[in-house]
Amino acid sequence: MGELKGKKIVVTGGAGFIGYHLTKRLSDLTSNLTIYDNLSSGKMENVKDVPKAKFVKGDILDAKRICNLDKADLIYHLAAQVVVPYSMENPMIDFETNAKGTVQVLEKARKDDAKLVFASSAAVYGNPTGFSNS
Repeated sequence: MGELKGKKIVVTGGAGFIGYHLTKRLSDLTSNLTIYDNLSSGKMENVKDVPKAKFVKGDILDAKRICNLDKADLIYHLAAQVVVPYSMENPMIDFETNAKGTVQVLEKARKDDAKLVFASSAAVYGNPTGFSNS
């Protein structure tokens, strides 16, 4: 991770559980770190615990806002709607956030000629119904 020194990094969903731990580590490696989160499931105390990072409250569906962030060299995309019961009740909102929102982040990466790291959690698989030893 030493090659990140001096890089301009954006973390979408940086106020969430995984984003918090990632931004804590990244803040040790660069002083050009932006956390972009709408705080729908992330927590402001996570952001405050990474004082070297710049925080921008915004939604990944807001194409104009995300594309007007400072130019990035690297984007970690963690923002998503991951609450399974909500997605079952609101599939179009879930789709829009997760699919269209990701396209907005991809457009930001294309515009900035930035590298993109996409991460996802086990929430995409739902609750396991059993385990296999094979």
